[in-house]
Amino acid sequence: MIGLGVQPGTVWLPCFPCKLPASKALCAVEEMRQHAFMAMAQVTEPDSVVYYTDGSADPDSGRTGAAAITRGAETELVAILLALEHAQHRRERTVVLHTDSRTGLQALQQPYPSDNVGLVTAILGSLQSLAAQGRR
Repeated sequence: MIGLGVQPGTVWLPCFPCKLPASKALCAVEEMRQHAFMAMAQVTEPDSVVYYTDGSADPDSGRTGAAAITRGAETELVAILLALEHAQHRRERTVVLHTDSRTGLQALQQPYPSDNVGLVTAILGSLQSLAAQGRR
């Protein structure tokens, strides 16, 4: 277990300050974005560290994945890089990476990236390394 630096006896409760007017599936993307921004603003205090987390599971195989990262526009690129670095240590011939980051994918397709150059270069290097091993 990771130490959270929390005083003994402290109770952590989930905080959901914004209620959506309808189920998530029925809300427009912009409406969801606005609610997310409002929720983040309500729970973020000065001198805070903010973490973003995501998890996913394949219902057929039962395989799961999880990630946590703190602020920055490079969040999605870091998640992609972590996945590829993990794949370097696996033996499977095919590596499948699912992402919902259009911005991240667009950054990787730029012939001369101007943002997050180090991350983009590391990701492309990992992809080349996998290809050199005969993996796809």
